[in-house]
Amino acid sequence: MPLKFGLLLFFIIPSCFLFSEESALLWRVPLGGAALSVPLAQLQSVIVLCEGNTIKAFSNSGRLLWEYKSRRKLSPYISLSRTGISYICGVNGDFVALNRAGKMLWTIKLPEPIVSAPLSGWDNRIFLFLKNTIQCYTSTGSLLWKKKLDSFIAIAPLLDQEGGFITVLDNATLMKVNAFGKSSEIKLKEIPFSVLSLSLKKTLVVHHNGMLELYQYDNNGIRITGGNIKALQSAPLASASSENLAAFQLGNQQLVLWSQETEEVLWQTNSSPGVGAPGKQAQKISIQFDENNGKIYVLSISGAAGFSKKGVELMRMRLEGAVTSPALDEEGFLYSSGRDWILYTYHAEEREQEVYRPAELPPLGTYGLEKKLSEQGFSVLKILQGSNYKILLDEINADIIKGTIGESEPFWVRTLIGIADDSRAMLHQRLEAIHLLGVIGSPEIVPVLISLLNEDKEEAIRAGIVTSLGRIGANPGGQTLAALSHIVYENRTSYNDLLLFSTVGAIGNLCRFSGPPSSGQGIELLSMLASQASVLVSRRARQELEMLWKQ
Repeated sequence: MPLKFGLLLFFIIPSCFLFSEESALLWRVPLGGAALSVPLAQLQSVIVLCEGNTIKAFSNSGRLLWEYKSRRKLSPYISLSRTGISYICGVNGDFVALNRAGKMLWTIKLPEPIVSAPLSGWDNRIFLFLKNTIQCYTSTGSLLWKKKLDSFIAIAPLLDQEGGFITVLDNATLMKVNAFGKSSEIKLKEIPFSVLSLSLKKTLVVHHNGMLELYQYDNNGIRITGGNIKALQSAPLASASSENLAAFQLGNQQLVLWSQETEEVLWQTNSSPGVGAPGKQAQKISIQFDENNGKIYVLSISGAAGFSKKGVELMRMRLEGAVTSPALDEEGFLYSSGRDWILYTYHAEEREQEVYRPAELPPLGTYGLEKKLSEQGFSVLKILQGSNYKILLDEINADIIKGTIGESEPFWVRTLIGIADDSRAMLHQRLEAIHLLGVIGSPEIVPVLISLLNEDKEEAIRAGIVTSLGRIGANPGGQTLAALSHIVYENRTSYNDLLLFSTVGAIGNLCRFSGPPSSGQGIELLSMLASQASVLVSRRARQELEMLWKQ
């Protein structure tokens, strides 16, 4: 649908800013069926859910990377983590994690299908939303906690700026839930249009008529202030936030940027063609912030437009025949699924981006799990040393088995690190602590485990740490693979089979979780061990290589 005064805008906007589909089209590929989800673009690739219960992934050059076909009907709620892991769910509750090669990493059976797209926390933990239950899993599929809700979820949950999420239930309850399952609730007068997370632990409630409410929480998640503020000029069609800013696409075809600091609109401007359309069109609009480039984008089935944070229009593109809102990746490529069952890719704008391997992306924040116990905590451990460690370990293990770690997670993780690092503790207790860290381990504790690996002289402990690093399956900043590589080069011709055998398994697991291209270095290490290590280690290395090649 055209903008008001569209002909006038055509002459005013420089031609370098206005793209037609044909001039910016890079490539098109057939999907083999109708697209059932918005394209999800990240790290030089894009995935789409298609008819026939199929997920397809393409590179940003149009090459088919992989295809996953489910035997069961899939829910439309799919997601893609920052490390490139795809999450899908069948309508029967089968939840599956796929690596960057489209191979299944793990699967769990949920009691019912999810009702909203999964969210990935700062350390890649997964928040799953069922009809009236929230569940949280590690990135390797271990249940951390679950929370029963008083009512059904009415608004799709959204990550907040503290690593948790916010949502609204259909009894008009605003819920703010942290990464460990602790929640704060506020009763609203009605179910709003949307809720947005802002800096300084604030939440903005956006109502259908444009009214705004702003709430602030303390460090414990308790509301300390809240109330109505100045309303928007028109009803919102889309909203998004970044730090202390909120952007709104309004029904009067205006894009508005609002500041938390002044609680006022900073600027407003006409947005992209068709985004102000009523009815069905209005449901297919999204706003995207790009913090790296300081830009704001409005994306709709009719087109896309980009603006600076000062409101200057930077690009505009019109689309025809799109069936969903398009996706814009970090390199300026725009992906659009057409009604003709074709995925179109356009070069929307030039961007300079720092290139990361998917598994090595820096986190958006930290939950503080890598912190060591306080002096008081260490004093408690010393008192409990010996047989009493068993009581602690049994309690932690019981919580892990039941999936009830929840709010105890920070203390339990630090306690396990303390036991693992206690050279006076019994060997089997230290090994159990290290094993449990691998089961519930967050990528945040990888540097701590690597430090223990480098400092400890006990080979059984080092082998246990390596196994847990592999089980966590994370390679933040390339640290894990670098540590394992060091072990390989230091021991490949020795007969330290215990350490090398564990290292082979850990490398194989890292390769499976990261997928290409990060797995290339791991495969080189396994190939070296397959030809140069002892018979036992070589056999294990060949087995890992065979499993990886099958993928």
